[in-house]
Amino acid sequence: EKAYGMTIPAKNVTQMDTGIIYTQVKKGSCTYGEVFTTDGRIKSMHLEVMQDDKKFFPNYNAAPVVNAKAFKKYPQIAQVIEPVTKALNNSVAQDLNAKVDVQGQDPHEVALDWMTSEGFVKQN
Repeated sequence: EKAYGMTIPAKNVTQMDTGIIYTQVKKGSCTYGEVFTTDGRIKSMHLEVMQDDKKFFPNYNAAPVVNAKAFKKYPQIAQVIEPVTKALNNSVAQDLNAKVDVQGQDPHEVALDWMTSEGFVKQN
């Protein structure tokens, strides 16, 4: 509230599990809430993500993690992973997450299909 110069009466604030925010905003039961920008429900429910132009909320960007011993032995891992992380932006992640969370597709298949379509892996 302070960062954005807002005053919201305490009676208008409800603490909810982050997973329910999407459906409650969609239904009109609440005006807005904190969400994850890569969540597939945003597009499927036609929700609008407000811009955080004051940079109040921290970015929780996904990042690859590699075992230090493996990375030392195979430093080329970084070159393999780099194009994948560049291609996997918020919009792509939303679309892929929607396939899993909204359409019920298998997450491994969704990931493999995307990696294949982007040319990162080849299937026989």
